[in-house]
Amino acid sequence: MTKAQEWLNANVPNINQRGQIVHLNIYQSTGTNTNQNNVFTFYNSNLEDELNLNEFVNLQRLYIQGSNQNQRQALTGLKVNKCLKLNYIQIVYTNLSELDFEKNSALQTLNCYYNQLVNLNLGGNPALQNLNCNYNKLTSLNLSNAPAITTLNCQFNQLNSLDLSKNTKLVTLNKDARTDLYTTFLGNLNDTMEELKKEKEQAQRQLKRLIDIIKPNNSFANTSLKGEVEKIEEENLIQKLENKKRELEKLIGDAKKDLNEDLREWLETILEAQLEILKTNNPFAQKQSEKAERILTRTLPAEVLKNLLDMQKEVKSLSEQSTTR
Repeated sequence: MTKAQEWLNANVPNINQRGQIVHLNIYQSTGTNTNQNNVFTFYNSNLEDELNLNEFVNLQRLYIQGSNQNQRQALTGLKVNKCLKLNYIQIVYTNLSELDFEKNSALQTLNCYYNQLVNLNLGGNPALQNLNCNYNKLTSLNLSNAPAITTLNCQFNQLNSLDLSKNTKLVTLNKDARTDLYTTFLGNLNDTMEELKKEKEQAQRQLKRLIDIIKPNNSFANTSLKGEVEKIEEENLIQKLENKKRELEKLIGDAKKDLNEDLREWLETILEAQLEILKTNNPFAQKQSEKAERILTRTLPAEVLKNLLDMQKEVKSLSEQSTTR
């Protein structure tokens, strides 16, 4: 374990150089440090105490990540209040209990899941669009000064209330399904409402067909009720498949936001390998999948990758069901 500020002084001792860095990655996992075009990546970094990055005045993207839930960065504090150009922050698997981003008005995406957060200050983030604070210890979350949020993930916390009345652009919300969680949600749910509308219209058409079959002198005299029910089941399966495909596309898109170009290719590799394994149980594909998983989990949390692969497996299963009908 290394004192965070001592580590910083040893690895980026030049203050002028700190002011030029635009992208900083700090990983606990093993790897080879790189420095190219003001993008600095450090591996094997096992940090404790407070990390002050306020001299990184041109920093735009920041990644700080432990290895897993049992191997965390033992940081107790993080200062970035003078890093006014920060637009993307990812902090995963640390012992941080508080984060303050009130001064980071350019921030657009904040991923701070799998930490120990009891306080998250987002008091001045008008540009924030995406927030993932899953798996923390938050009892409250004030988003009244983050009106641009479109995607919010705040599951597995201790939230008793969540007021989203100021977040009128919110489209995607994932929260704990607790009976005592009161949510004021007046967001713009255009996509969700459109899907519900389509499902309602489909259900109405199906109901009308069934009624026409059952009532006397119907126009479906030669159509059995069993056949119509099977047709409805097929329509519902197709609708479910389309919904799951959209969910999968979103999961892939969200994952790629956290990856550089090389890692995105590895993500495509593991997805293609999984399909090949499910189809033929190909040994080469299995090895490719295992290699890709080792590389990807240095950056992506294992749970995120698992959810993505599980979703693709479900989509494939639904697709096979729909084609065999």
